[in-house]
Amino acid sequence: MLAADILQAGVYDALQADEALPLRVSGIYDQPPSGSKYPYIAMGDATASTNNVKGRRGTSTTFDIHIWSAENSQMQVKELMHQIDEVLHDVPMDLGNFELVSLRFVSSGVIRQFNQEGMLFRGRLTYQALIFGQS
Repeated sequence: MLAADILQAGVYDALQADEALPLRVSGIYDQPPSGSKYPYIAMGDATASTNNVKGRRGTSTTFDIHIWSAENSQMQVKELMHQIDEVLHDVPMDLGNFELVSLRFVSSGVIRQFNQEGMLFRGRLTYQALIFGQS
């Protein structure tokens, strides 16, 4: 398994393990099922690149987490974004044969989108992780 795959599983587990976050959303998904109720969290795009240091095999991974809401304001999305960031800040993650060296917040944004049901808000959190394989 690739380091980025293991990282996504670790992030998912951390979000699911939080006491409050899963109670505020209908689900936390890799790919939301058709007809998912709002609000929900979905794993977004990810990119990975080699980051070997001093003979250690490393991977730098940038990934997004999306929050979808059908509320009439951005506040629900912003509150959930803050809560997700609190969960991921300095969270210990068991990545099996990999070591999470760092997980840092990069950027965030909220955009208004429209679909057949009306207006939606989508929040995006972007993080970057440095992961080393175990020797």
